Amino acid sequence: MATSTIPILFDKTHLTSIGERLYTQSLDLVRELVANAYDADATRVNIVAETDRIVVEDNGTGMDRAGIEQYFTIGSRFKKSYPTSRTYHRTRIGEFGIGKFAVLSLCDRFELYTRTETYAATVIFDKEDFEKREKWEVPIIEHEIGGSSKETGTRVVLYDIKKRLEVYDMDRYLTSTFPLTEPDFSLFLNERKLEPKYIVGERVTINHSSTFGKMKGEIILASLTIPRELTGIGVRVKGILVQRSTFELDQKHELMMRKITGEIRADFLPITTDRGGFIKDSPEYQYFMSFMQKKLQQVIKKLEKRSLAYSDTKSEKLLSDVLS
Repeated sequence: MATSTIPILFDKTHLTSIGERLYTQSLDLVRELVANAYDADATRVNIVAETDRIVVEDNGTGMDRAGIEQYFTIGSRFKKSYPTSRTYHRTRIGEFGIGKFAVLSLCDRFELYTRTETYAATVIFDKEDFEKREKWEVPIIEHEIGGSSKETGTRVVLYDIKKRLEVYDMDRYLTSTFPLTEPDFSLFLNERKLEPKYIVGERVTINHSSTFGKMKGEIILASLTIPRELTGIGVRVKGILVQRSTFELDQKHELMMRKITGEIRADFLPITTDRGGFIKDSPEYQYFMSFMQKKLQQVIKKLEKRSLAYSDTKSEKLLSDVLS
């Protein structure tokens, strides 16, 4: 009996299909680029959205040669090995190491320029050129560092966009997705700073520790009916909004849920690869689901009491007016 080996190969064209399958919304691709900037301790991220081009530029730490090689490593475990950033000790958002290639479903060519205090380089990724090469490699241009400037950061440019992204949609998506209330993080879209939305209403603070990890945030009993896209509790993992949920209470309490919103952060929740949902059969999510249902039921009871008290007051006033 002869024993030998066979190679395990990965076709280059799958880099595109991975992005198309994992990221069903084009806006998710922009999120990945901003998330990389956040992980690199950027305090400012500028996004320029044009008809056929998107630019995402930050003032983060930048990358040296080793950092660039790690960046282009599929499935890199760097962020799992180093889960917090060096300067602001942020919990890094990146997890799977494939998001940077997802942009290939939106464009066939992108350019990355990055600079540290001692190193600068440009990497050009052209899909057609990459697939023609025998080896898995892309051209890199290393620049000389001159002058006394200590500016650092990274700029990614997507060329010849296949599908135009509307600025209005990007604004709404990015505003709800990223932690814009953090003091050392600002996001600009076409030179306009994005600001978090403030909803007037009574707030119920959540600060709970479990065997899985901490849950922290607030449930808001809005004074007025809120827009549909803000209905439910936004669940954040590592600062990024994964989804909003009514925790299956909207069918029984549809009218009440229209006035309930808020956000909660639970970094221990396992998420799907596209970061668009949770692994719902995990024990972490099952615990979280049960906890949130109980909390929301308490809030709904409070709303019902408030509504009943308002109704009684209104009836008393009406009767008083009739008798007077």
